[in-house]
Amino acid sequence: MPAKAMMLDMTDVKDGGGAFNKKHRRPGDYKAKITQVQDVRKKDDPTKKMWLFTFEVGTGTYPYYCTFDAKSLWKIKQLFAAAGVPVPKKKQKLDPNKVVKKFIGVTLDDDDYADKLRSSVESVFPVSELEESDEDEEDEDNDEEDEDQEDEEPQPKKVKKTKKVEKAKGKKKSKKDELKELDVEDI
Repeated sequence: MPAKAMMLDMTDVKDGGGAFNKKHRRPGDYKAKITQVQDVRKKDDPTKKMWLFTFEVGTGTYPYYCTFDAKSLWKIKQLFAAAGVPVPKKKQKLDPNKVVKKFIGVTLDDDDYADKLRSSVESVFPVSELEESDEDEEDEDNDEEDEDQEDEEPQPKKVKKTKKVEKAKGKKKSKKDELKELDVEDI
């Protein structure tokens, strides 16, 4: 029997079978670029809105979903911090477009979907926290060996003015100023 024509709603169907190319990468930390953000709704609860960020790592693209419920706002705060956009602890209007085109660090991990191994974003962090490349580590190892061979005397530590010295000069310090000047060794 031949197939029959059917009425199908293609309104929300994306071209190309999906917007993400979740190429499998070895689990680890990578530099990523935030390429876009979209307002979307949860598939299992269309009444709930969320932001869908797209991260580009090499030739792969990965989704990062951020919902707006109180238990999940940490993801948004963490993502903004990773992108270098501070988020004060107060009620405020956040623009997700401020982090688009910014570089961040991401941890990718294995994800098995439909018997196919791919990668997914497990966490985000500032790109400055990425571990150095193997070449940099080798250079550091050589530098450390050079330092071990040199027998230099350690430089003396700078001595900060103490509370007694300041009082002797007739200046009064606030508790905040005193805390700023406290050395770790003094504690």
